[in-house]
Amino acid sequence: MTGRLRFEYRSGVLRLEGSYQLCDFNINLNDVVQVMEKQVVDPSSSSTLNKDSSEETNKSEDKVGDLVDVKETDRGSWVEASILNIYKDPQYLQEETPNNDGRVYCVRRLIVDEIVDCFVSLGEIRPRARIVLQFEDLHVGDTVMVNYNEEDPKARGHWYDLTVQHLDIVKKKKVVSGTLHFTRDSYLNNITITFSDEIMRIEENKLREEMTEEERELMHTHIDFRPRAPICSKCCDHPRRRCRACSCYLCGGKDDPEKQILCDECDQAYHLGCLDPPLVNLPEMDEW
Repeated sequence: MTGRLRFEYRSGVLRLEGSYQLCDFNINLNDVVQVMEKQVVDPSSSSTLNKDSSEETNKSEDKVGDLVDVKETDRGSWVEASILNIYKDPQYLQEETPNNDGRVYCVRRLIVDEIVDCFVSLGEIRPRARIVLQFEDLHVGDTVMVNYNEEDPKARGHWYDLTVQHLDIVKKKKVVSGTLHFTRDSYLNNITITFSDEIMRIEENKLREEMTEEERELMHTHIDFRPRAPICSKCCDHPRRRCRACSCYLCGGKDDPEKQILCDECDQAYHLGCLDPPLVNLPEMDEW
């Protein structure tokens, strides 16, 4: 299996190639990794696949670099991303549907300071949302993108799809409520949105030839990231602010994350150099 497995771990992608083994990457016990197995291609069909891949690349090359929103499968929310590459799915033999066009999209998710690459289908990406809708533009039955926090509805959260069911103005306050969608079969009814002035229009996937020149340019035009819940409530993910809650428990520094270890007992992170005595590398023994 060596050379055929790829692991998505924290903010990077690891490959088991050559003589590398899983233990060479300092993955801790009980860490969660995403495993992707490289498909073994039958040499007899390689010429056909190469031809199809070449034709598919010519059709899709102008989509690479597009700014999109991608769905987080674990949470059901949408985050900003960009398309890195597009591949034809050799196992896809059915007709194209709105959620699957026979291609696999390699996208780069941009979450705070983390960069995560993943593979998704057409139904899990769409053009980056850009238009903030005014209250007067909303109608019952519309599906829009809203910011919502499941644990604290009044706090900043993540971005989900919402089907509008009720619109009202109470004491000059705009009230928007409806059904919040996580996945196809997972949703919450009667959700009232706190940030009613930050409701965004969902952009539809279009064929390149159906887009106007302005729409094609927008797909590559950078815009500011949408506000979302910070990963750390103590420092609000400020990159230069020292924080003992989300970084080294001793110095609070966020530098050299690859040189930080997580304590099994207290679940806190520590720089190797901040330990007493300081360490240069992890000991080879399991318990120390």
